Amino acid sequence: MFEGYQRVSRFDGFKRWIPSLILIPVCFFFLSYYPEYTYVDYFHYVVHVAGETIFGLLGDTAALFGGTVTQLMIPVLLIIFFYVNYLRKWLQFALFLMGHTFLNIGAYASDAAAMKIELFGPPEVNHDWNKLLTQYDMMSYMGDISMFFFVMAVIAFLAAILTPRLVAH
Repeated sequence: MFEGYQRVSRFDGFKRWIPSLILIPVCFFFLSYYPEYTYVDYFHYVVHVAGETIFGLLGDTAALFGGTVTQLMIPVLLIIFFYVNYLRKWLQFALFLMGHTFLNIGAYASDAAAMKIELFGPPEVNHDWNKLLTQYDMMSYMGDISMFFFVMAVIAFLAAILTPRLVAH
């Protein structure tokens, strides 16, 4: 009858923020557990190992960086895809995933000296960040690197929570 007519409710503005209201305690939970690992980190571990395997075809140095690069690449690709396709709720999820990825990488980097995080695989499995920071004589910067990833996680979490305000569609 009325082409292009869209019923607008007084709650439409509020409904946009419901995912954000759910994300606030979830983000706080993961930030409060940092640098401890949670069950969600096993997802990151699988992605990390897959990246090491794929990039390992290019050599040892590529494999060393490959796990972390793949961990970062997947959320970035999801963010781009969801933004371009106007999928705001999924964009919030991808930004949350990016934040959690930063927390995971930061926790792994902070463990470079102690190497307490349990790694799965054969006994010769190396701790990437230990090897990386030792190889480039940067072990003294371990805390700074870990803090950088923590700050990036906070920024990604804030972007996820504020997506209804930052993204108009």
